[in-house]
Amino acid sequence: MNERSPCMEDGKCSKHYPRSFQETTIVNDDGYALYRRRNDGHTATKNGKVLDNRFVIPCNIDLVVKFQAHINVEWCNKDRSLKYLFKYMNKGPDMALARIEQAREGNNGNEAQNNQEQVIDEIQNYLKCRYVSASEACWRIFSFIIQYKNPPVQRLTFHLEGHQEVIFEDHEHLYDVLERVGTKKTTLTEWMTANRMYPKARELIYADFPTEWVWLSDEKRWKPRNIGNSIGRIYYAHPASGEKYYLRLLLNIVKGATCFADIRTVDGIIHPTYKATCHALGLLDGDNEWHEGLVEAATWSNGQQLRELFVTMLLFCEVSDPKELWEKHWRDLSDDIVYRQRQRLGIADLSLTKDQIQNYTLYEIEQLLNRDNRSLKDYHGIPLPDAALLQEAGNRMLLEEHNYNTESLASDARDLEQGLNDKQRHVYDNILQAVYESRGQLFFVYGSGGTGKTYLWRALISKLRSEEQIVIAVASSGIAALLLPSGRTAHSRIKIPLILSENSCCNIDQGSDLAELIRRTKLIIWDEAPMVHRHGFEALARTFRDVMQLHDQSSKDKVFGGKVVVLGGDFRQILHVVPKGGRVEIVDASVRKSKTIWPECIVHTLRTNMGIKRSNLDQVDIER
Repeated sequence: MNERSPCMEDGKCSKHYPRSFQETTIVNDDGYALYRRRNDGHTATKNGKVLDNRFVIPCNIDLVVKFQAHINVEWCNKDRSLKYLFKYMNKGPDMALARIEQAREGNNGNEAQNNQEQVIDEIQNYLKCRYVSASEACWRIFSFIIQYKNPPVQRLTFHLEGHQEVIFEDHEHLYDVLERVGTKKTTLTEWMTANRMYPKARELIYADFPTEWVWLSDEKRWKPRNIGNSIGRIYYAHPASGEKYYLRLLLNIVKGATCFADIRTVDGIIHPTYKATCHALGLLDGDNEWHEGLVEAATWSNGQQLRELFVTMLLFCEVSDPKELWEKHWRDLSDDIVYRQRQRLGIADLSLTKDQIQNYTLYEIEQLLNRDNRSLKDYHGIPLPDAALLQEAGNRMLLEEHNYNTESLASDARDLEQGLNDKQRHVYDNILQAVYESRGQLFFVYGSGGTGKTYLWRALISKLRSEEQIVIAVASSGIAALLLPSGRTAHSRIKIPLILSENSCCNIDQGSDLAELIRRTKLIIWDEAPMVHRHGFEALARTFRDVMQLHDQSSKDKVFGGKVVVLGGDFRQILHVVPKGGRVEIVDASVRKSKTIWPECIVHTLRTNMGIKRSNLDQVDIER
């Protein structure tokens, strides 16, 4: 006996039990013999009452007689006590959860890092240290049941027509798998077979079929039930699962279907989809609550929160028409898209088209759906984001070239067209025709100062940009570039190298934003072109061919890759500076000496001096 036990006094047990049964025999009115602890003279006062040793452990007469054992019983008059009583009776043997892990050695500098690397997996710790008591072990060894259900439940599978699940091994031949699947019978297909064979079967819906029929899994057929009872449960389908969800709805009301077409038939009309059938039967109440929810949320939440709510509705709510939900609320869902793009690209006055805003909003929604392993492809009717537009939405150069007020530019283009003289108008029409017909050509507009070259550039730029076409306007000098709308120097915009050679190329990488800008450009205007070495034009033409041939193989044989390029300037003004070069070297550096560029060039000459056109001089003096 444990010497630390409370009943031990001076190494002896202080508990006293009767030496013989007769000494403590108590006979009740029913003649039952009982026993109790004796009165040893020790008393205690509890709530004003004196209690002796006999009142320490009360005895229940019925339990003692029934089980012939001494049973300690308390009178539990509180819910908390009752809960503890049953928990105490069923808690099982004592157990402890332990875990063994290797000690980590670390110093002062690596102690924090070691703590971060330690991974605690409570589930694995529990499984590895799980204690099975003796009673549970015996129960499982003898294979006693640990749960039962009444009545039995028959789980009913269902599938779309031609969409049965297939399980096969890696080594199986595909033709053998297809042959086996072709004759595969399921509870759904055989329900239709039973409806064709037995008129009585047509009185039950698919979910109630197991109440009167038994599924023979070995024979893959239904037979009438003779004994026992059972209920049917169709496997769950999420509302976002599409046609499968609507098929499950119909299987809970349709009786006597002999084929899949019968399930889609309402009043003699075969509907194309199960969803349309549900609409015809009035099973879908519509999406009014989801529309109202988005309208209400739009009054206080931002675009990001609305998109989160929209995705939640698609994932967890029974949205019957996702397309209509998108079309009615896409403006609210894209409320912050322009602002986000302005912040991302650093363009304060950025403007996006309707298609760009919708596309970028769809991209944000797609990202939220992907977080839950879903996609917009799972929701019929909602358009998918256009990858090309997404690339454009993230391309700052493209956005800058589209960031114009087309209405204002159209008005400017009409005014500028009216001010063109006959020669300017001829050049203007030829260049526009080449652009509209996508006929890659090279033009050189020759004219001295004052003949209206800059005026012509402005007319061309305004006309094409008002039609949302991209025009790259560059000049060889910074002063000339300032005269062009959104003009840039040629070296900064199209990356012409400072040190040129016969085999030079511009620093434009395939797939870059600048390469995409060049691919989409309709017209390139280069003012003061004679100031650049001919190797610069050859390098640009070589680079354009490399960029364009990825999308059009014929571009590698065209000058400037098939782009319409307009050069302008006056050879009588400043030519390219050749260090320590004479007249021969300077002339040889001119674009007119390029054997690959100049032979392809169509030259137009402007002679009318627009500055003195309104004077009293005759036409000969004006053109002189």
